[in-house]
Amino acid sequence: MQLFGVLRGDYESRKKGDEMNNNFDGLFCWLRNPIEAARLAGKTATEGIKKFTDKKFNLKLKKVCSAVDLKDSVAMGLYRLAFGDVNEIVKTVLDENSDLSGIMTANLFNVSEVKRVKGGGVEVKFFDRQKALEKLLEISEKNSQENKAESLRLQMTKAVSEIDSEIGKGEEYDK
Repeated sequence: MQLFGVLRGDYESRKKGDEMNNNFDGLFCWLRNPIEAARLAGKTATEGIKKFTDKKFNLKLKKVCSAVDLKDSVAMGLYRLAFGDVNEIVKTVLDENSDLSGIMTANLFNVSEVKRVKGGGVEVKFFDRQKALEKLLEISEKNSQENKAESLRLQMTKAVSEIDSEIGKGEEYDK
């Protein structure tokens, strides 16, 4: 998946002008979240959300997103759950001087539940990283098996094509 580097904080490719990493449209199609896509594309959340008011943009986005397979988006979500950064939200919740307004701008993708507890505190529950890793492994193994089968099919097709071309040149083969 092309976006893993960006989510891991690999900003070198952005500096080099990698179109996918600087492109809000492509980032949105992978992440399905305009605020995160805007942040990674170097835009503000407001700029990202505002783009959806433009009809031309929406038509372009539909075309761009059609190239992103849903299975890839699901795998990307699992990757984000397994390896995503939770420091921002933890810092906001643990800061005794915080009025918790930072929660509204924090990346909450890995958060499964937020609730206020008695005494004014806040409880934050995160998705299970272990389960996300297990699902990613399942997907990886399935993709590996599918890739091996496809590779074998291509090799066999190539071999048959080569034999057919040799037969077409007049060479005979024992039957």
